[in-house]
Amino acid sequence: MPPATTSRRFRLVPFLTALAIGTAGGALFAWARLPLPWMLGAMTTVTMAAIGGIPVALPPWLRSLFITILGVMLGASFTPSVVARMSEWSVTLIGLILWAAINGALAFFYFRRCAGYDRVTAYFAASPGGLNEMTLLGGQFGGDERRISLVHATRVFITVFTIPIWYRIQQGFTTGASGRPYVGLMDV
Repeated sequence: MPPATTSRRFRLVPFLTALAIGTAGGALFAWARLPLPWMLGAMTTVTMAAIGGIPVALPPWLRSLFITILGVMLGASFTPSVVARMSEWSVTLIGLILWAAINGALAFFYFRRCAGYDRVTAYFAASPGGLNEMTLLGGQFGGDERRISLVHATRVFITVFTIPIWYRIQQGFTTGASGRPYVGLMDV
């Protein structure tokens, strides 16, 4: 077998492994009637597999494709009526800016004093923002990309995992047939 084909096959195996494990996790969470089963189940089982040492991976081109699709979907939700109502959110937006600044400062202090991170790594790990952006910028300024990405991935994991479960337990919200009707991609 030629080397190029061999390396391509070995890159495909971790992706197929992640896909199989994620599908099993989604099915398990759906069976247990947990919120957002196909996202949370897949995220949980693939993360557990990775921590357990099972090689899982996502091709970078596929990740980029889905980030683009997500960006288009989010951007399409900002209609002129939403933009016109933004002035009604001024108190909330100011509170969000203050919260982000205070939270970022406290996280920076924690990463410097308690975790022993260098200044650049602590700054980019504490800064609210996208995982990719903070990791890339932190690396360019000399920070530890591995630590920065781990902090942001943990933040995303905890947020995405706890909020739906909190709404289910505390507010009684459910997903599925009782939720909002689905809109097809071509209907937008």
